[in-house]
Amino acid sequence: MSQFLLRNPKPWFAGIIASLIISNSHAFNYDQYQPGSLDEILNQPRPAAGVDILTSPKKLRFEVKLTAYAEDCNTGFLKTAMVMLGTPRKSFKNIPISKCIKVKSTQDQIASMYIQDKVAAYLPEEVPLDTPLTIFVDYLFVDGDGPGILVNAFDSTKK
Repeated sequence: MSQFLLRNPKPWFAGIIASLIISNSHAFNYDQYQPGSLDEILNQPRPAAGVDILTSPKKLRFEVKLTAYAEDCNTGFLKTAMVMLGTPRKSFKNIPISKCIKVKSTQDQIASMYIQDKVAAYLPEEVPLDTPLTIFVDYLFVDGDGPGILVNAFDSTKK
């Protein structure tokens, strides 16, 4: 396992995962997600070493274009961070996360994001590549590779 430096760990992270579990068992609450700018997040400085866990993780919604459907990816650090911050390991059975998607921001920057497996399964049926959609995410951490963002839902309806 690679070495990493964890800065600003907080036990509130377990609350995020609990909200994910609750959102999976009840109607999804789109209103809790605030408008955000993926470009603004992508343009923020990244830590030179280690990982910065956000002291206040953010529930955001972004307007993006899907550039690649879900593929298996390394979610090890995401899950490690969740466990370090109090999320029970059994939560990953209720909410499997093993995939990542690629999206294009409004300023044409490409970003990779974690996505819940059950959400990823619907993308190929509902969203053609390179078409606009709204994604509902938890922005959790940033490391040298960029932001750690977990997609919880999407809306492909035209507004």
